[in-house]
Amino acid sequence: MKKVILATMLVFILIISSVTLFACDDLEQALNNLENDNNPANPVDPVNPVDPANPVEEEFIYEKDGESTIYFGSYPQSQEKDTTICAALNQKAGALPTAENKNGWTDYEYYCGGVVTSYMWYQDIEYNGAKYRGVYFTEYRPVAIDRDFTEWDSILDDDSLTEKYTSQSYFGFEKANVYWFKFEKIKWSILNTKDGNVLISSILSIDAQEYEPSTKNDEYEHNGGTGYANNYALSHIRKWLNYNFYSTAFSAKQKEIIQTIEVDNSIESYGTANTHWAGASNDKLICDNTNDKIFLLSFGEVETYYPQYADRAANGSDYAKSQGLFTLHYEDYLGGLSLDEDGMVSDTWWITRANNQVFYDGHWASEGREFTWYGIRPACWIKL
Repeated sequence: MKKVILATMLVFILIISSVTLFACDDLEQALNNLENDNNPANPVDPVNPVDPANPVEEEFIYEKDGESTIYFGSYPQSQEKDTTICAALNQKAGALPTAENKNGWTDYEYYCGGVVTSYMWYQDIEYNGAKYRGVYFTEYRPVAIDRDFTEWDSILDDDSLTEKYTSQSYFGFEKANVYWFKFEKIKWSILNTKDGNVLISSILSIDAQEYEPSTKNDEYEHNGGTGYANNYALSHIRKWLNYNFYSTAFSAKQKEIIQTIEVDNSIESYGTANTHWAGASNDKLICDNTNDKIFLLSFGEVETYYPQYADRAANGSDYAKSQGLFTLHYEDYLGGLSLDEDGMVSDTWWITRANNQVFYDGHWASEGREFTWYGIRPACWIKL
């Protein structure tokens, strides 16, 4: 009987000892876990484990470059000329597009002879950690939406004109070839600061677009309303800025800091250009104010933020030139303005008010709203 009691007691002691040992092991592990949880050098995330040696790169939102410029968003800009990279991109892009089959490319839906025609396409591709846009066209983009291909080709063949006026061909962009442009951070000028927000305008002309694809002089229905072709609220360029450009250039987090602002579309926004329209009917020139994220500066704002003519000159990106950006070679024509490495400067960039532009010498101009070759310099307010 004593032996049975002793054996039972021995088993009980062994069980208690084992539980104590296991408990100590669990406690030690728990303490280790707690220490890791509170030690930034040893992060523990059971859902999304992170390797401390390879942290996740923080998403780029913006980067100030001094007090007057800032990098924000990205857009195709510099032409990629490395033949190895271009060959790899061509292979990834696959078959070339045609009017009948886009083969994965996107049609720009540009005009020819007043009609949307399939002759120019693009495709965005990521390669080796970078993003590129491929551009392919079978015809040169006409200078205006109502011009046709043959008319534009005849202008290019006129040596007396191509000495000063340029096009895709001038910059070496030929038909039936694919050209690649790298997405790069957009550099902006900081024009104004208010309540923690800053007004910025792109330094380069980053694209080339028409103000409105129409030559009509009377009111007509377009873009969800009825108005004249100079009506900014109904214009193609406003839609392009707030849809095409906005969707392409900014990430979700960047869009969060872009402010929606009321854009002044009154006759007063014209600045000194207003005197030109003194006898004109205002309903052809102005419209209700608009609420936009991306917009173009008025000529009055240009005069405020760029008081010197020379400051208004703008070079164009390689990508903008591939779209047919109008450029004036005036190295001997007009000195003192900012020229690019080819001695070129963007002739004009669009502003909001009824088809006024800043001309190559910094003065205002008012040319056809149907022209496709003027540079685009977007503007917006962002919260820093």
